[in-house]
Amino acid sequence: SRYVKNGDTVLDLGCGPGFFTIPMARMVGEKGTVIAVDLQEEMLALARQAAEKEGLASRIRFHRSSDNSLDLDLSPAISFALAFHVLHETGDPATLLSELHHVLRPGGLLLVAEPVGIVGKGEFEQTLAMAMEAGFRETDRPFILLSRAALLKKGS
Repeated sequence: SRYVKNGDTVLDLGCGPGFFTIPMARMVGEKGTVIAVDLQEEMLALARQAAEKEGLASRIRFHRSSDNSLDLDLSPAISFALAFHVLHETGDPATLLSELHHVLRPGGLLLVAEPVGIVGKGEFEQTLAMAMEAGFRETDRPFILLSRAALLKKGS
């Protein structure tokens, strides 16, 4: 993928049953790490099962967040974070965006995608404004089916 490379540390926010976690674990390779974050213990359990079945569990760190915080004690080491159809469901997207900004390394990327049917254009622009407040800058609006999406970058 153009965002995830061998050896990277990446974060999957709201990983659910591991739909993106598993392919990302393949992309980071044996030396890489995926931090799979979810609010629900059930989802983390499903993602863990899927990872074990694929023999990828050793590359994945499963982490339960709170509703308003990642609750992650991490130095800025993450090169890519994915927030797929999740920010609109969180209690405090502004805080999450600023925490994501903190854990990304300089030049790190965050891909935000929100569902078109749920998040209107105005609301999505508000989310991006929060991201700018947190220190991100927008680099791209990639096309993702049925989504409003933006690729954000942390300054060096």
